[in-house]
Amino acid sequence: GTGGERAGKPVVNDAVNVSLEDVHTILGRNLMTCILVCREVCPEMMERNSGWIVTIGSIAGLGGHGSEVIYGTAKAAVHEYTRCLAAQLRPHGVYANIIAPGEIITARFEASRPTHDERKVHEGALTRYGWPEEVAKTVEFLVTEDSSYITGQVLRIDGGAQLFPA
Repeated sequence: GTGGERAGKPVVNDAVNVSLEDVHTILGRNLMTCILVCREVCPEMMERNSGWIVTIGSIAGLGGHGSEVIYGTAKAAVHEYTRCLAAQLRPHGVYANIIAPGEIITARFEASRPTHDERKVHEGALTRYGWPEEVAKTVEFLVTEDSSYITGQVLRIDGGAQLFPA
């Protein structure tokens, strides 16, 4: 790869010299799996005239991140794909939204967290890191009637990090 590996996954931070193997791997894990799952579940939802789709994007897919170039590109594509689904499926009673987590404490995060992230918490950009349960509760909300006026949206779960640019 052109950036090494993090938690067993390629990290690509070189947009010019990226290997096609890394591109295929990262797009496959992020974008293609999303498309394949949606292709399987959408027809039944459309037939029922009811359903909810929640894809997992990332704040890396919202732009302005110079690292993990292909990962950010893949997540941006997931965001756009889901917005297109929302527009096409809404007449069929199907809602589609995107969760864009930020700094969430996961095994991958623990294995790769740079030391400068600790400074973010102490200097006020973040009061803490997020928990997987917070992401899960947001997904849970988005698949209920309580969210029936929300579709085609990217919901950031990042503790307000965008308010404090690095």
